[in-house]
Amino acid sequence: MEKLDGYNIKKLNLNLIKRGDIISFDGPLLSHFYDENGINYLMNWVDCDDNLNRWLLFTVEKYSLYEYFSKTKSLKNLIKDSNEIVYFLDIDNNIETKNVMIISKAKIPRSYLPTTDSYFDDEISTKYSKNLKDEILNVYSNYNLKNVVRKIKNYDLHNNDIGFKQILDKRNIKNTLMEIVILKATETPLRILVDHYKHLNSFEHILSRAHSAYKNPFELDAYFYELDNVLNTKVGIAHYPERSHPEIDIRNTFGNLVKCTIGIVESNPEKYHKYFESWKTDIRDTDLELSDLIGHD
Repeated sequence: MEKLDGYNIKKLNLNLIKRGDIISFDGPLLSHFYDENGINYLMNWVDCDDNLNRWLLFTVEKYSLYEYFSKTKSLKNLIKDSNEIVYFLDIDNNIETKNVMIISKAKIPRSYLPTTDSYFDDEISTKYSKNLKDEILNVYSNYNLKNVVRKIKNYDLHNNDIGFKQILDKRNIKNTLMEIVILKATETPLRILVDHYKHLNSFEHILSRAHSAYKNPFELDAYFYELDNVLNTKVGIAHYPERSHPEIDIRNTFGNLVKCTIGIVESNPEKYHKYFESWKTDIRDTDLELSDLIGHD
């Protein structure tokens, strides 16, 4: 394997959770991770020897994934646009990390960079990547993003940019009060689902997006899109109707979340009943419109 010009560290100082593999061919080649702050990472296979596989780990912005899935930006350019510092991990066949190195993006060996035409390829994509592609394309395709793409890529940095906010308001790219209320109301049911479905990281990932969803309308859309998708696929709630088009009715998604949570609470009342009933009381006391979606005793 290539000699790397960087700094060895004892272990990766990131708490990463894997969401899924984006590209796989006789095994994963490109995988998607996130950390406790909801920051997205990609891990790309680059090299191997008889004992180890070497992976390049780097950050990726959500809009950059939109460009990648739209086939307007290559994997090589995703790496180019990532943070200045990247990681190389040498992992053995038992999935144990043996070496971790931090290096400057500029010092990545040329042989480890993808080709210029390394665009997303549906032929070697996975079921997970197809779901992620649908989520991201539908979130960003709903809006007129002309002339604001650069600021959207760094949305948090432009929260106080009055001109930017005015453009978004005129294009109806904003969170409504009702959307914020429903977002807040999802958190307790989601915590119950996180605890109940410990074998899944999907609900935990959705919760990790909540903080940014309050401020970022694209993250709010993605939050409910992912929640709707997980309720319809991974939880296996057969009586939820399949979506006929990409737009999400967040009231319906919230209602489905409540139905799923009620089933869990009824199956384990000693653990969840008191917690869930306290949440229902708060909802009924603060929002009559939402109280209709949680049922009446």
